[in-house]
Amino acid sequence: GIPPINTLPHKAAELLLEGLPLELLDGDAGTIPIRWVTAVLKQVSALVGKDKHVFVLTVLGVQSTGKSTLLNTMFGLQFAVSSGRCTKGAFMQLLKITGSLQSQLGYDFLMIIDTEGLKAPELQSLTDAYEHDNELATLVIGLSDMTLLNMSMEHSSEMKDILQIVLHAFIRMKVVGKKPVCVFVHQNVGDISAPDQNLMAHKFLMDQLDEVTRAAAKMEKCEAKFNKFTDIMAFDNNTSKGYIAGLWHGCGPMASVSKGYSASVFNLKKALFKTIQTCNKYKPTFNDFYKLVHDTWNAVKMENFIFSFKNTLAAEAYHHLTMEYADWDWEMRRAVQQWTVEAENRIEASETDIYRSLKTELSELVTERQTAALEHLEKYFNDNTEKAKLLVEYKQRFINSIETLAKDLIISASDRCQDAIQRNKSFKKIRALKTSYKIKLEQCIFEQLEKCKKENSKLNDEELSDFFNKMWDKETNSIPVPQPKNINIEADMESKLRDYIPAMSAGVNKKIKEIKGKWYNLPSMKAILTNAFNFVTAPFKNKTDKKMAEQKALSVEEQCGMFVDRIVSHDRDYDPSDWLALLHKIHENITEQQTDRFSFSSEFLLEFSLGVCASALPKFKDMHGKFVEKNDPLKLLAREKENYFCLFKELYKTNDISQTMAGTYAENFLKPAIFQAIEKRLGSDIVNDMKTSYPGGEFKTRMNFHVAIMYDLHIKDSFKNYYDFISNSTFYEEKWLRDRIVQHCKINEGHTRLFELGTDILKMLVNILRKETNNAKVKRNFSRK
Repeated sequence: GIPPINTLPHKAAELLLEGLPLELLDGDAGTIPIRWVTAVLKQVSALVGKDKHVFVLTVLGVQSTGKSTLLNTMFGLQFAVSSGRCTKGAFMQLLKITGSLQSQLGYDFLMIIDTEGLKAPELQSLTDAYEHDNELATLVIGLSDMTLLNMSMEHSSEMKDILQIVLHAFIRMKVVGKKPVCVFVHQNVGDISAPDQNLMAHKFLMDQLDEVTRAAAKMEKCEAKFNKFTDIMAFDNNTSKGYIAGLWHGCGPMASVSKGYSASVFNLKKALFKTIQTCNKYKPTFNDFYKLVHDTWNAVKMENFIFSFKNTLAAEAYHHLTMEYADWDWEMRRAVQQWTVEAENRIEASETDIYRSLKTELSELVTERQTAALEHLEKYFNDNTEKAKLLVEYKQRFINSIETLAKDLIISASDRCQDAIQRNKSFKKIRALKTSYKIKLEQCIFEQLEKCKKENSKLNDEELSDFFNKMWDKETNSIPVPQPKNINIEADMESKLRDYIPAMSAGVNKKIKEIKGKWYNLPSMKAILTNAFNFVTAPFKNKTDKKMAEQKALSVEEQCGMFVDRIVSHDRDYDPSDWLALLHKIHENITEQQTDRFSFSSEFLLEFSLGVCASALPKFKDMHGKFVEKNDPLKLLAREKENYFCLFKELYKTNDISQTMAGTYAENFLKPAIFQAIEKRLGSDIVNDMKTSYPGGEFKTRMNFHVAIMYDLHIKDSFKNYYDFISNSTFYEEKWLRDRIVQHCKINEGHTRLFELGTDILKMLVNILRKETNNAKVKRNFSRK
């Protein structure tokens, strides 16, 4: 019958030791069944002994160049051979080394890995053909102690391209910490003078590989460590080359097998064994090999950039274009940001709805900037002809990125304009009330002023102050105060909790009934998190999973708290839609934190949502209260009481209030407007300053930004930092960026960078004010004429 499933790895290990090949890489799925391969190799280690050493040899080459035939001839194996594609994926086969050879080599087993051919015609029509070949080559070279690179004259350029990507990938991944031995095997070379004739060609190939190694190292910012091909892969110019004669005498079905082929393969085998004796001081075991399979496969899976290119030169050209594109991208974003700030100011100053005209203006601006970016791209391809040849297939990708950016900027700027219009509408009634109150007060002040002037006795400052205060109190008390808008924030919260996920409405009603509508009776967030783990969909397998779940939930709670803080920091009134935004944030973050090891149930989501909303409730109430108090028309007038008294006093004494009015206008209108303009523009200027201030371009592109974070983690080498980054990379990146911004703006030579940027903006605003003042004077003089 069929053996139990837990015994299958043991059976497969026995078959592998008997000489049968085992599939390492699934050719159809393009993946390594890592648990299966690891289990089989563990059983092999148990069967032969943990102290047995294994040497891994791989052959790699273009399809139909005789890779399997070479291995079969060299080691007496039976890998499938035929014209066309006969091997799919990668297979490994074990050979036991015995007798004197075992003592000479120092190894007990030889692991042979045969791979499918690269550049297979049936795969070239796929969009990820480069990625498939490059991943396969990197994987098998990373696993091997020695790699035979099967070269034929007609396919040498393809192998060179693939080898370039392997070198670049090894630099990027830094996975194995070893240098595989590289042996170039030149097929179908029968002339005994071939080594001498190919000397210059081989030197040229090595020079090219040295060049691409330096180019790749420059891209990865490790030029000092990797300067030539042999810094990454072990290669001896005398022993790491082999020449194999053609397999057949003549052509056609009657051609005989060449004896020279077997002789040259035997000579190559002897040379390989001599190299094996000296190539590794540390001799890995089967346990080391299955760990290497796991680490290398994980590294290959994580690397999704370099494998998609034909060669390193294409990758370098793409990287160069990406850096240029980052500047065009920022030019578009900065222009739209500056326009948005100006549009918000115009909305606040306008009494009519100007959204339609602003939208047209925005569309024209974005179209203009998009056209400029596309012209930059076209100019780049015209001016850099060599790079353009390598990047033709990626040009449309950048065009699409520019078009997508333009659409996103229009949506983002339109949303901000709509928010400004909504905010302006909410202030409109308040401003109207304040204006009506001011007119009435000013009329009363002038009436009382006339009465004071008609009296014979002159009033001193103290008497004027008493007179003004009595008049002010009398008039302000007579102003009808509108009833505050009745807003039930708790009812809004309960309603939105029911509406957001209708399936939870019964749970919400039950919880409201339990706490009798008093949300402060809800358990604390710590208690909710402690009890909530009874609500995972399946029991935890171990304490590590439980601890991870606790940390992820705490992280989500902290992010939601920060989200609420950002909402209440806005200069606006509470809006019922804020609850929907918060609930969406909760659900989105909880979903992101779930893994295949645990997932949160609907009961947990309900408890957690209630807890976060209960924490946000007092903050939203405080937000509404502060807005109402800040924008109370009577309190707004009370803040201007001192200004009105100064006017009253100046009119009483001199009848000339021009200086006082100018000072009042500057203090109460001009100064706040300047502060607001500086605050709105400062964020964009800080971003621009950081993008241009770092020569390494850490903040130019997202890739550079991630590299900077990785490098910082490596330099600090703090377990807590690594843990925080792994637990929640987005939150860590935001915190890291916030710290870098603070560090960038810190005191330098007596001034902060923030002060310098703010001063530059202030100078620009002062110039605008002077220009407008001069224009006003010209218009006034012209009207007098």
